[in-house]
Amino acid sequence: MQRGGKQRGQRGGMKSARKASSPVDWIMSLGIFLIYIAWFFIYVRPLVSPPVEMGSLLEVMGGSFEANTTWSVDTVPLVVFSNISGIEEPVIADFEPGWNETGFAFSDNRTFFFDSRKIFFLNNITPGKSVFELAHSGESYSQPTAAQRDLAAAKDSVSVGRASMKADFVNSVLASAVYRDSYRIQGFNLTINSVALVIENSSFTSTPIVAKYGIQTQLLNHSSYVFAENPGIYSFVWLNKPFEQQQNFSISAVISNSTTYYADTGSGAISFNGSCKDLLTGYLDLSDGIAGFTFIFRENANISLCTKNSTLKVTASFILKNETRYDIIMHQGSYNSTLKYKSPYTARLGAIDRQSGISSRLLASLNSTNYSAVKANWGFPPSRELAFTVVNESNSEIYRYEPVAADRFANIFVREIKSHLLDQYGRRQRVTVRLKAW
Repeated sequence: MQRGGKQRGQRGGMKSARKASSPVDWIMSLGIFLIYIAWFFIYVRPLVSPPVEMGSLLEVMGGSFEANTTWSVDTVPLVVFSNISGIEEPVIADFEPGWNETGFAFSDNRTFFFDSRKIFFLNNITPGKSVFELAHSGESYSQPTAAQRDLAAAKDSVSVGRASMKADFVNSVLASAVYRDSYRIQGFNLTINSVALVIENSSFTSTPIVAKYGIQTQLLNHSSYVFAENPGIYSFVWLNKPFEQQQNFSISAVISNSTTYYADTGSGAISFNGSCKDLLTGYLDLSDGIAGFTFIFRENANISLCTKNSTLKVTASFILKNETRYDIIMHQGSYNSTLKYKSPYTARLGAIDRQSGISSRLLASLNSTNYSAVKANWGFPPSRELAFTVVNESNSEIYRYEPVAADRFANIFVREIKSHLLDQYGRRQRVTVRLKAW
């Protein structure tokens, strides 16, 4: 009985010892765990990069995208107020912005000629206002391939087929003109202050729509322009510098196949009796009733009509301004067909407007840039990837930039930007840019 009691007592003591040691073990285990956690955060956490805030990253990406793909195009309206109607009529307009010939173009990419700070082009015009837009940018512009025209020009002659006119030039000065197989002008001559011009340089330029014949002298420059589709010669005289003394400029020619004249100050038959008739007019037409030609001056000129035997000589004199223009226009029938050209239109430029948008060229240049360099320039972490697409209003893809394909299990974050695709002619197209990062 005693031995049994003793054994029960020993077991009870062992049980008490175990109960007493359990809280200590628990405390020690918890302490070790806490030390491990502390060690983990102290030594391991600094080695792990914190997650990047994707919203901020897309914001930065959007700013970098706009900075690297946006450009500007300047546009300016050319406004023509016409008093006439006509098919393929010549239009000559002053152009002063200082853009070079290959640095701008019409927004509709029409053919034109640029010379002496003027634009020359053909257009179907109607009475009223017409607006043509010109565009300028850092791009180089080339003329479109022009349709076949009836202008055949060489250094010494030019012909306009459908207009039935041919003109000969000597040292880039008009010498004679034929219209409908009959000579109208011969012996054409230019003088200044009653002295023949001393030509220092002459030039010839031909385009599909305009041929230019130019001369330079010590006092002035003189250029004549012949348009396709039109039986006319349009000439400008520019003084090389202002002069205190007035410069009297004269043109003279022997006229053939003309029997009547019409001017602002009178009209009648030409009497070949060795007499002269003096006129002060800005408009003079000479014809035989079947065909003829017209001199048009922007201001009145002193004109003399002198006959000798069967010969008629015309001399027109006027004071030169810094720029002076005169036209010679061939026509069928009577003078009525050219009266409208006394004041056919006025042309002026509007204000320059600068537009901004996405450049297709800048978009395309991204493909030739190293992807890692793009990410670095855009402030993108090396561990992250980026891509973007540009879609039109119909959600059709215009451009895709995706050097690295996205993992199908990756979390892709997207931001959309509404913008415009802007081409070098100032034409805008609404687009949506979808920026992607993962």
